[in-house]
Amino acid sequence: MTQSKSNKVFGILCLLTVVFSGLKGQEQTVGLFEFDEEAFDGYTLLAPSTKEAYLIDNCGNWVHKWTTNYVPGASTYLLENGNLLRTCRVPGTFNGGGSGGRVELYDWDSNLVWGYTFSEANSYHQHHDVEFLPNGNILVLAWEEFSEAQMIAEGRLVDAVTDNGIWLEKVIEAKPIGADDIEIVWEWRAIDHLVQDVNPIANNYGIIADHPERINLNFFRSGNIETSADYMHANAIDYNADLDQILISSRNFSEIWVIDHSTSTTEAATASGGVSGKGGNLLYRYGNPRTYDRGTEADQKFFGQHDVKWISIGDQFKGMISVFNNGDGRPDGPYSTVDIIQPPLDAEGNYQLAENLAYGPEEISYSFGSNDELNVFSPRTSGAMTLPNDNIMVCEGSSGVLYEITSSGEIVWHYANPVSINGIATQGELTGNLGVFRAEKYGYDYPAFEGKTLSSNGPLELDPIDQPCMLVNTVDIVKSTVIMNTNWDEYLHVTGVEDYGAELVIVDNLGREILNKALTWDTSVDVSILKSGIYYVLLRKQGQVVEVRKAIKQ
Repeated sequence: MTQSKSNKVFGILCLLTVVFSGLKGQEQTVGLFEFDEEAFDGYTLLAPSTKEAYLIDNCGNWVHKWTTNYVPGASTYLLENGNLLRTCRVPGTFNGGGSGGRVELYDWDSNLVWGYTFSEANSYHQHHDVEFLPNGNILVLAWEEFSEAQMIAEGRLVDAVTDNGIWLEKVIEAKPIGADDIEIVWEWRAIDHLVQDVNPIANNYGIIADHPERINLNFFRSGNIETSADYMHANAIDYNADLDQILISSRNFSEIWVIDHSTSTTEAATASGGVSGKGGNLLYRYGNPRTYDRGTEADQKFFGQHDVKWISIGDQFKGMISVFNNGDGRPDGPYSTVDIIQPPLDAEGNYQLAENLAYGPEEISYSFGSNDELNVFSPRTSGAMTLPNDNIMVCEGSSGVLYEITSSGEIVWHYANPVSINGIATQGELTGNLGVFRAEKYGYDYPAFEGKTLSSNGPLELDPIDQPCMLVNTVDIVKSTVIMNTNWDEYLHVTGVEDYGAELVIVDNLGREILNKALTWDTSVDVSILKSGIYYVLLRKQGQVVEVRKAIKQ
């Protein structure tokens, strides 16, 4: 039975389980492919590579749009106050993948509230991701450039330094001020937490395996010397308010890193201070113990992962960490998975690490990806987001295809982005450049929607297919006393209908009305003529649908 979660909740009417035929005799190429009642009730934030961002409902219709000043640098988020937090791609001297350079806040009506350019030529440049903090500050992930001479002095192999020097990571906590200014209130820099075994006179010289709390300045993914300026290529940042810790994903290391946010900026540059007592050193790392010489290729778990998150909602995965494990370079072939791990935190809040061994866990708690039903591979971008009902929103970034899956791996929602840098695609036509960095989904009761009007504007794509999908308003429904058998053979029995004038409607899994019958206190409906399959039973009072139940005809 669909019941309301708030006074804005909608129930699900229909199930879309087929690939619709496109117009002009072509197969469907974009838009909504599948929608099951197990999908989480909410709106998906879609930020394609244009100046627009959209909210779409579970039927694939757009219900709100923002128009901004720039194409996205990468990430875009909807905040609880209804503002859109958006990274922006602006020109600069840093031209790596995920380059942004500017961060902006827009109100619900696309008015610019605040913006700041985090970029200085040959110095630093914002990229990929940001994180909005509970205090209203913003964590900004940025590249920091160091010259060839500086890196060699730090112990970088001479053959691995480019003419552009090396870009290391830093995290800035910025407090927005006015409409276009900031105050930097905290900072962490990777340059302060390196280890290397090349230059014995440098302060960071040491045995790599003896320092898992530091970042190896001469780790190379391939095992051979590499010369990319973007050495670490972090691509995601997240914050845990309960632990006051920051989580970073490094694609090039195939690792996730945890650092202490409770430090001062001065302490963050050292190995002491903060709640952990370890300053800005790594508190935890996972995914590839080869990076600190405590494992082999066989021990590697992550392969170019994106979108690392602490999970703070739901029942099954709460307290764990999720990533979209892209799978680029997997020894058993290229395929992507959603991986969830349980970090080894003890009762005192410390990450356990046995002497001379790698950080655990030994096994990933949950992994889902390539199988007969869902075959996902995206070597770049992409994301995974757990939802309050333990479903997972999966974004195959390179193709712009979104899936929602249950924790058992059943696909309950499937949507393909129709918007590219070249414009909005026409249904049935093959169009490139439809990739998205990632996607976020928000429940109907998310505070940003309070007092907002969200009505369907139809599908985003041009010349859309007429799909029999709609959301049924179930405002202010209370738990029903109606008794109904939802596994049928010959008859459907409905008992307990108190209101005069109520009617029962049976709809098939393509949204077509099959039967309509007036209801009394005790009603039997002959369903023997119906084919076996899935149906939906709607209880309608005074023209309004007040209950929806899924039923199976044997």
